[in-house]
Amino acid sequence: MNFGSKSRSLGAFRLFAALLLMVPLPPIAAQTSSGVAVTGSISKSKIQESESVSFWITIKNQSGATIKSVRLAQYPDSDYTLRVVLWVDGPSVALKAGDELVRELPAGQTYTVWGELKPIPKRSHPPEKVTVILGWNNNESFSAAVLGENTVQDWWDHALDSWLSGAVKFLGVPALLVALVGFGVNFLTQRRAMVAETWKLMLPISHNYTMKHYMAISAAADGARDACDKSDERAAFFHVLSLLKRVALAQEKIGGVYFKNRTGERLVEGCLHTFQDEFLGEETSPFRLKMRLLSKRLGPKWQLEDFEDKFLSGRSVADPDFKELFNQFQARMKEARTKKMTNQEAPHPFLYLKAFCAILDFEANRPYEFWYKQKAKLETTQEVAKLLRRMAEEKEGKGAKRYFQDLKIIPPERTEKAAEMSPSTPASPRSGDTSAIDHETS
Repeated sequence: MNFGSKSRSLGAFRLFAALLLMVPLPPIAAQTSSGVAVTGSISKSKIQESESVSFWITIKNQSGATIKSVRLAQYPDSDYTLRVVLWVDGPSVALKAGDELVRELPAGQTYTVWGELKPIPKRSHPPEKVTVILGWNNNESFSAAVLGENTVQDWWDHALDSWLSGAVKFLGVPALLVALVGFGVNFLTQRRAMVAETWKLMLPISHNYTMKHYMAISAAADGARDACDKSDERAAFFHVLSLLKRVALAQEKIGGVYFKNRTGERLVEGCLHTFQDEFLGEETSPFRLKMRLLSKRLGPKWQLEDFEDKFLSGRSVADPDFKELFNQFQARMKEARTKKMTNQEAPHPFLYLKAFCAILDFEANRPYEFWYKQKAKLETTQEVAKLLRRMAEEKEGKGAKRYFQDLKIIPPERTEKAAEMSPSTPASPRSGDTSAIDHETS
């Protein structure tokens, strides 16, 4: 997995930058398109998350004809909101991509737009070029106005930056000490920038994997768990076959599951493997091999109704292959219930599917924390949480406790009601290493 990063010069350069007064950045050289020159600039190269930065864009029509409907085609809306002043001393107006800036600009005329860019909360970033793209004449022509480079600092970066500048200006801190502190700050900020950039690159990939594979796997596992709770052996039979098919498909297409946390990957792997080992048998057992083989006969988007129409007739199984397999499946369901009755401490095999769904849905939501502006919660019952903690301690040791900092215990009745309201539907949309799925290579 390749990690991208953007460097941030906060080292010895601070020593000299701190001695300079803040001055507006020089305008960027004009960008021309069809005889139209566009220049632009921003007033500061560094701001806090709570600040705004002023900008201006000058459009000079050097062509021989009037240009019409000059529009804001694109700007960095993932990092800033944009407002412009429509007339001198007038109010600023929020604009979005596609809005009109100038109705028409005759040949030889110049028009200047000014306003402010305000960072989106919690979207600090290292130095980046701020580019605004303008289009005109029904978007037949375009030009990019490069306004300059801008850094958005969070509270931590701003405090350190202010301390270093103040130390040089007023306390006379030796240059070597400032340089050393600056080096440390540079290292930390580069690391944070690398993490942010990595997630910026991984989010669309994670979202794609979630929508195409993880949600389908979670739906099948949740359906099997719910059917087991209701003692619906026919539904459980279908959902387990569906789970095996979707796991094998994901392994073939993407090679594994990729989460934000390695502990989550290991727990998903452990839950799936344990369920299969305890309920389906060993890797080479005839029943497990037959289940995996017949799972390939399911359609890619089949629901329980499709399965019943194709292979089940009334209360019996019509297809001979499935009939033999279903009889064995029923026997294993009965065996699992008997073991649970004789040994209350032993987890039911389908409990591992509950744990599997809890981790899968939790990790699916974690990449979206910045979008929803709240941390995802690992919501599950006390019984499942106990099982997951034990498994994590076996795999991770003492460090496993950190994984459960966002645990939220919910009563069993709530999970049952949620399953009745939305059967086989996992939570909303998940990142690291081939794991749970590679155990089911066909």
